[in-house]
Amino acid sequence: MTRFSKTRLSAIPLGAMLLFPGVAFAQPSSSAAEARSNDDIIVTARRREESLQDVPIAITVATQEQITERNIQSINDLQAITPGLVLSGPYSNTPLVSIRGQGGYTPGGIPSVILYMNEVPFATSAQAGSPGGALGANGLFYDLENVQVAKGPQGTLFGRNTTGGAILVQSRRPDHDFGGHVTLTAGNYDDQEFDIALNAPLVADSLALRVASHYQKRDGFTKALSTPNHPDGIDLDDTRNFSVRGSLLANFGNVENLLIADYLKVKHNGVSNILKGVNSNPLHPVNRFFPGLAGLVAQQDALGIRKQLPLSADMGGFLKRWSITNTTSVDLNDTITLKNIIAFSKSRYAQTIDGDGSIFPFFDPIQSQDVPYVTRQFTEELQLQGTDSLDGRLNWVVGFFYLKQPEEDNFTDHINVTFGNPKRVGFKQSESSKAIFAQGDFSFTEKLSLTLGLRYTWDTISRASREVRLTGVCVSAFAPAGCILAEKGKFKAPTWTIGLNYKPSPDTLLYVASRRGFRSGGFNLDAQAPVEDRFFDKEIVTDLELGAKASVDLGGAVLSGNLAIYRQWYDDIQLQQTIPSPVSNDSLTINKNAGKAEIDGIEFEGSLRAGNLTVRAHLNYIDFDYTQFDPAVVLPIIPTLPKVSYGIGANYILPLPESMGELSISANYDWQDKSRITSYEDPFTRRRSYGLLTLGANWQNAGGSPFDLGFFMTNATNEIYPRGGLPILNALGTSGLTYGPPRMYGVRVGFRFGADAVMAVVPGVGS
Repeated sequence: MTRFSKTRLSAIPLGAMLLFPGVAFAQPSSSAAEARSNDDIIVTARRREESLQDVPIAITVATQEQITERNIQSINDLQAITPGLVLSGPYSNTPLVSIRGQGGYTPGGIPSVILYMNEVPFATSAQAGSPGGALGANGLFYDLENVQVAKGPQGTLFGRNTTGGAILVQSRRPDHDFGGHVTLTAGNYDDQEFDIALNAPLVADSLALRVASHYQKRDGFTKALSTPNHPDGIDLDDTRNFSVRGSLLANFGNVENLLIADYLKVKHNGVSNILKGVNSNPLHPVNRFFPGLAGLVAQQDALGIRKQLPLSADMGGFLKRWSITNTTSVDLNDTITLKNIIAFSKSRYAQTIDGDGSIFPFFDPIQSQDVPYVTRQFTEELQLQGTDSLDGRLNWVVGFFYLKQPEEDNFTDHINVTFGNPKRVGFKQSESSKAIFAQGDFSFTEKLSLTLGLRYTWDTISRASREVRLTGVCVSAFAPAGCILAEKGKFKAPTWTIGLNYKPSPDTLLYVASRRGFRSGGFNLDAQAPVEDRFFDKEIVTDLELGAKASVDLGGAVLSGNLAIYRQWYDDIQLQQTIPSPVSNDSLTINKNAGKAEIDGIEFEGSLRAGNLTVRAHLNYIDFDYTQFDPAVVLPIIPTLPKVSYGIGANYILPLPESMGELSISANYDWQDKSRITSYEDPFTRRRSYGLLTLGANWQNAGGSPFDLGFFMTNATNEIYPRGGLPILNALGTSGLTYGPPRMYGVRVGFRFGADAVMAVVPGVGS
């Protein structure tokens, strides 16, 4: 595989200068500086408000206007605009999030990428079929300030220790001007949506309330011919969600308090899993126990990918989540602020899966929603922030973080089927995390500064499972009385950030940074897992990143670009392995610390604004190279990432009279290289390269009215591509794929009132 040599790494600053000729040492013109100030994007990736172009971290940002223009409705859709972000997994509505090669499926552990809502980490779940570190994220992309994707280990300033990065969702804060909006959307597949928001000042300059809500109902794009409770068929891959969020902002002198409460309800018919192949070995359990299953492959092929064979499981799923977050900031003096963030959330969720995609009950891993998963989480974070200390040279933050997910009183209760053998499965989990942290930026001169950060984290992970045959006999030969397997472990590690930042001009930043992050270990509590394979330890990632951010005036046009080149050293990788069961004929999937890797990557994001035209582009290259495996590892283990991905898009504002409003059109094309759905060999795990075209139009203040009109079309060329699935033909005996959405289109009608009616909205996607 291609490698970066030391010479290539040392040449990064030179490459940045070549990318932006004349930028690194030239002072920007006044027009470039003016353009930058007009389009400044404020981010909070370092726990304080900063300009995106001044932050020495690789970050992709999407504002609410950009989210609407690209019709981004879930974390899945962020993949198209974020270099290094990959979504995968067997179930399209609960994706597994990976950034820069860190992520994937680790039941029994914690995710490599954590999603945060208003600086609070979302609850994680260790279970198959659950949304991992993105529990409930797909119904919350409305009325936002922005979504920020911070890449690389985030082991200093953020609450959960992660190796891949963090996805930061910031809801729109109340302000002291009356206003709001109502937006209705209608589209194909009977798509029906509404978004509403109301901002109301309650006490002048002291108390303000903002309430926003989102609703969507869309038919599925895959039709199952039948299920036990739906003999006439049912639509899969549908969408039904409702969410409401209320925010109360209070300002009293040097004290600010922001209280946010939200509620989300999701209900769906289930996700498709199109049968593609059956193991041809006549001695495999799939053929010994269900000899008719192989004959269904041709029938499924004849139906295509938007119709699915009759299923043995009644599909469906739901999620209910509510949370309360309170953030208090007290200015102790002009330079020091005390900040406290306290939050509580509770989620209930479940979904039914037909893993083999057929009428045969061969592999149906989750078949019941009677007693769902329940996750409660409490977090407390106390920060002390300082600015302009040491004669204006030092900005700093120190803090303490605490998280608790208590264990529920009852086990979940599901009926799982593997190799045709049903069993009752229950699960409980608990997690706690404590951390102390400090980070500072010290300026040697106006141009040169140093970043230092340190965190120490203590995690406690507890898992318990209960697996019983329908006859009441324990599945596991290792289980004690009650058929309960329980494990508890503690994981701790120091993590750090160190960086040197150089600003040769106000519009140029060059930086070099190294960070370390870790992901806690966990447990393999499948009842048939051997005792010696019950535990897996933490994994460690250390990186080196060199970057450049710049803006330059090109005779009236403004070019902006962000470049990052990195290497990661990945140790004690938590690898999935499929092994034979010591108890039965089943195959088991377990996690083991069984590998090392080095990951090299390049990320670029840029935009060019010339008059009414804005052009954006992004490029990602990643080379994942395993360098060492444990002798017991079953090879091959294959990286699943696309080596190359890119995107290019344009937004053009038509030259209408100002009295007619502002009409813009946009087109965006995003492409990714061939890749794999799973890390092990399977005839159907290979995914060819593909590209998606998104089209849009937006007419603000249409004809001089307070109404906005919009049109969107995603996957305009109706590209067919697998988004995930269960290609496990060699292990369990069948392979199935879940395909991405077909062409979707619709129209929007919006009405803005009060302060929102006079807001200047800049269309287009770019940084």
